[in-house]
Amino acid sequence: MKPTPGSDTSVHPQAGEKAPMPVTPTAPSTPGTSKPAVPQPMTAEDTDKKPTEELGDIAHKAKQEGEKLGAQAAETVQSHAAEKLDTAKDKAADHLSHRAEMLREDAGDTGFKAEARRAVADAMDDVSNGLRGQTIGDLGGQLRATAKQNPALVLGGAALLGFAAARLMTASDPKDRRS
Repeated sequence: MKPTPGSDTSVHPQAGEKAPMPVTPTAPSTPGTSKPAVPQPMTAEDTDKKPTEELGDIAHKAKQEGEKLGAQAAETVQSHAAEKLDTAKDKAADHLSHRAEMLREDAGDTGFKAEARRAVADAMDDVSNGLRGQTIGDLGGQLRATAKQNPALVLGGAALLGFAAARLMTASDPKDRRS
C-alpha cells in the first residue's frame, strides 16, 4: 500500500518500514526571510511522558501557584489588619491621655480623693505611654505572658470587661428617661 499525497505515514508505516522520528510542530518561516523553518526532532522526554504525568505536572504547578497567591493574600490581609490595630491602639492611647488630663483637672487641690484621682491619672498616662511605645505584636506577647503567669487575673479581667460591656449595652440614653 503506497502512501497517498497528504497521508500520514508516521502513524501507520508500511510493513517492514521504519516509522519516521516524530517532530515538534514549528512555526512557518518568518515573513521577509528566505529560510524556511526547520522542524526539530522531539526529545525522548517529550515522547516518553504519559498524559497522566503531564496532568500531574500541571496540577503540581497549579498547586504551587495557588499556595503562592494564598500566601500573598494572607500577607496583605495581615498588613491591613496590623495597620487598623495600630490606628486603634493610638486612638486608645490618646483617649486615655485625654481622660487622665480631665481627671487631674477635676481632682482638686488637697484631700484623699484628689490624691487618689491624681494617682489614677498617672497610671492612665503610664498605660497610654506604654501603648504608644509598643507594637501590636509586643502587646500580644505581653498579654500571652501575663495570661500564662496569672490566669485568674486574666479571667477576672475578662469577666469585668463583660459586665461593663453588658452594662453599657443595656444603659439607656438619659434623654429617653425623661419621656
